[in-house]
Amino acid sequence: MPEMVLNHVSVAAHGGSETAVWLSDLARGIAALIKADVARKVLRMQGAVANIWFDACQAVRVLDRDGYLLLMGLAAKVPVTEGLVASTTDRLLGCESVRLSPEDGEPLLLCAIKHWIAVGLPATDEWDRDQLRVEFRELLADGTFEVTEESIDNLTRSVHAEQIVERDRERRRAGATAEELWARRTTVFAGLSFGPEVEGNLKAQSALLPQIARKLVALERAARGWTIGAAPAWTTKVTPESDSVMATPKLREARRFKSARGSRELFGWHARVGSSVRIHIRFTAQDRVVEVGYIGPHLPV
Repeated sequence: MPEMVLNHVSVAAHGGSETAVWLSDLARGIAALIKADVARKVLRMQGAVANIWFDACQAVRVLDRDGYLLLMGLAAKVPVTEGLVASTTDRLLGCESVRLSPEDGEPLLLCAIKHWIAVGLPATDEWDRDQLRVEFRELLADGTFEVTEESIDNLTRSVHAEQIVERDRERRRAGATAEELWARRTTVFAGLSFGPEVEGNLKAQSALLPQIARKLVALERAARGWTIGAAPAWTTKVTPESDSVMATPKLREARRFKSARGSRELFGWHARVGSSVRIHIRFTAQDRVVEVGYIGPHLPV
C-alpha cells in the first residue's frame, strides 16, 4: 500500500494564520485516504523540516483537536529512505531532479519511483493540485542518462483526496494478474485499443503489472478526454522515437507490431514504465484512437 511523503518544499517557507486552516483541512484529506485504504498511516519526512512540521501542527490544536491528533500521530519522523529495499535505494541514487535541488527533490523522486503520495501545503498554485509532474534524469543500465517525468498523487487540500481515491479505484479495477488485466481491457481501458501481442507482453511483465496498470490508466484518461488537437493532452510523458531510430530501417521495423485490425503497423511513440519497460503506442487525429501495440523491454536503439 502506498505511503505518504512530506513535500517539505511546500512547507518550509510558509507560515502565518492560514497554516492552521490548511493543516486542519489537510488532516481531513489524509483521514479520507487512510479510510479508503489508499495510503498507509505513516508520513515520511526529511529531518530538516521535521521541526517546522511539528511547530506548524501545534497551531491546529485549538482549531481542530482531532486533526491535530491525527497529524501528530503520523509525524513519527520516519526518514524518507528508511527501510527501502536495495533496488529502490539504488534507483533513487541514480535519479536527479531536473528542477529542484537534491535535498528538495528527493521526497518527490521517491513518490515518482514508488508511486507514493506527496503531502504538503497549498501555499502556491504549484502545490495546490491533486497531481504533480516530477521531471528527473535517471541513470540507465547502459550508462546513459534519460530525462523523464511521472505524474504523482498530491494532497494539499481535502478535496484532492476525492481524485486520488478515484484514480486508485481505477487502478484496482485494472486487475491484479495479467489475465485479469487483459480480460478487463475493454471496460477498464475503454479509451484505448490493444494489439493482440499485448496479451503475451503482459504475462511476460508480471512483476511490473501494478506499474503498467497505473501507466495504462493515465494513457486511457488522456485518450478518453481527447476531443481536439493532433494528440491527447497527456498526463504522463509520451515521446516519439528519435529521428535516428526512425531513419534506420532495422530499428524502425522493430517498432512494428500487429494492430487490433490484424495488420502490422508502426507504433512510433512510447511511454515509460520504470527504467527499463516501454509501452509503445500509435494514434491518429482523424479517428482519435490510441492503440497499444507493445509492452516490454526497451527496444534496441
